[in-house]
Amino acid sequence: MPGKGPIDKSILQDYEFIHTQMDNVTRSIPVAAMITAYAQVFMYPFLSMVDNFCYYTDTDSIFVQKTLDEMHVGDKIGQFKFEGNVEFADFISPKTYYLQMADGRIIVKNKGVSSKMTFSDFQALARGEEVKK
Repeated sequence: MPGKGPIDKSILQDYEFIHTQMDNVTRSIPVAAMITAYAQVFMYPFLSMVDNFCYYTDTDSIFVQKTLDEMHVGDKIGQFKFEGNVEFADFISPKTYYLQMADGRIIVKNKGVSSKMTFSDFQALARGEEVKK
C-alpha cells in the first residue's frame, strides 16, 4: 500500500541529488503554466486560418502553407521570425522534424535525440521503427 513501509534508498538518493544540483535554480510553475497558456491563446488564430493550412506548431513557432501577412513577421515581440521557404518537411512528433529548405539548408530538430539523424532515420520513425544513434 502506498505510504506504508520504508522508502527505497535509490529514490531518496535521486531526490537528494536533484535537490543539491538544483539549489541555485529559480523557477515558478504557475508562471510557466501562464506563459504556455498565453502562447496557446496567441497562436490559435494562426492555427485556425481557413485559407492557410497549418502543418505544425509549437509554443513559439508555426509552419503554414502560405507566408503570413507582413504585420505578423519581424523582430518585435509578438512577431514571427521568417526562417525561409520549405521545399519538403517531415513532422514526426512534437519537436521532431526534418526540413529541406528552398535555399538548400537542411534543418533537423529532435528533442532528446542526436541531431545527426538523417532523412532515412526520419522515414523509419514515421513507419514506427526504432532508430538507434
